[in-house]
Amino acid sequence: MKRFYLIALCLAAALSLAAQQVYSVVTCPAQNTATAMQVSWGADSALASTWVEYTLATDASWARAKRVAPQQHQWCTTYDGIYSAQPGQKEMWEHHRFWKNGARLTGLKRDTPYKYRIVAHDGTPMSQVHHFKTSGARHWSACIISDFHTWTPLPGRLAAAMAMVDTVRAVDPSVDWVLSLGDVVAWGASYSYWQRMYAEPNFARYMWAGLEGNHDHMSRRGQGVAGAGGLSDAYFRDAHYLPPNGYAGQEGVCYYFHYGDALFVMLNNEAMHDEAGREQAKAWLKRVAKREKHKYLVVCMHYEWFDGPTGKPFMYDWFHDTFDACGVDLALAGNSHIYNRSHAIYQGRVTDGTRRGTVYIQSTSSDNGRGRDAGTLTHSLDFIARHWSEGTHTVSAMLLDVDPRRMTVTLYDRTGRLIDQATIPAKRK
Repeated sequence: MKRFYLIALCLAAALSLAAQQVYSVVTCPAQNTATAMQVSWGADSALASTWVEYTLATDASWARAKRVAPQQHQWCTTYDGIYSAQPGQKEMWEHHRFWKNGARLTGLKRDTPYKYRIVAHDGTPMSQVHHFKTSGARHWSACIISDFHTWTPLPGRLAAAMAMVDTVRAVDPSVDWVLSLGDVVAWGASYSYWQRMYAEPNFARYMWAGLEGNHDHMSRRGQGVAGAGGLSDAYFRDAHYLPPNGYAGQEGVCYYFHYGDALFVMLNNEAMHDEAGREQAKAWLKRVAKREKHKYLVVCMHYEWFDGPTGKPFMYDWFHDTFDACGVDLALAGNSHIYNRSHAIYQGRVTDGTRRGTVYIQSTSSDNGRGRDAGTLTHSLDFIARHWSEGTHTVSAMLLDVDPRRMTVTLYDRTGRLIDQATIPAKRK
């Protein structure tokens, strides 16, 4: 027994050392999540050859495991020479040069749990085991969370968000994946923040489908890779391996994917600061919505539809005509740190949602420190059905529950108390 314990201890120590050489492992959606998934990871310079080893979650001995070489393998300097801050709010420069890898796992079985790990060329495990479940079930659910601004000087931010994911899982233990609506790190250019976030167990449990928020797009004090003021999509793009199906210039940042009967279209607000940029995004959305078969259409971006405290229309004004034309069922956003949920809206009027109309929802922050007082609505009083915040220390997340008849979105606070709920009936056969 003592000899077995020593062997196990040595193996654990070896894996711990290996894990320091491989990091930021995350499961991303492929375009069709029923038969494919994508995996992103970083590896130290000494590990020029790493692979994904995957198998069914039930394969305890990994006897039926397959290995896939990365389709993306590039030397990454995106995060090198970045002014940042570390625990103790110590100001410093971050230097990160590594192999950025991305692998697409194909030929997967529908509605099936899988597991994988990153291995060296000789098969040595280099990461902990990660899990995901392919789509294909008629009934599925996802946790929706945003704006937790991972910042290592204040570890409580990330802890609060991960505890909130745990709360949603306690409400629904069968949650299949997580949808994040941006601003998951304080400064996207600080790679150590991505590394710390991806080390959380909830990133090993699920597929995470994310989008770029303004914080994910920025560096501290405007210093970073080429781009105005150190702003760049590269910080978000190189921390993921997303489907390259976005429009020109936005490949790997804007993207779409299918999960079950739902088509999710992920937009990047940082590419929409002028009318030309917004028109390009709208045209792409229209093409995708027309081409891709779906029962439900969900569009996600970071910036809010309505101003958080007042309800004054913001992104709603620019997109509602396009959403009406495309038949968007659910529009999700974050950024304002205040929850607003609308009735179903079509052509500027509230509908019963059975045949037409988009429900607009924007999430709160979930870091227990950057929330805002709800304030008093002075605009869109006919549109907004629920307006909520806990103030500075707000923490919440949503549960999206989907079957062929309807989507239900439920907002929960950190204790698991139901705050709001909306049901969106299926409008397509």
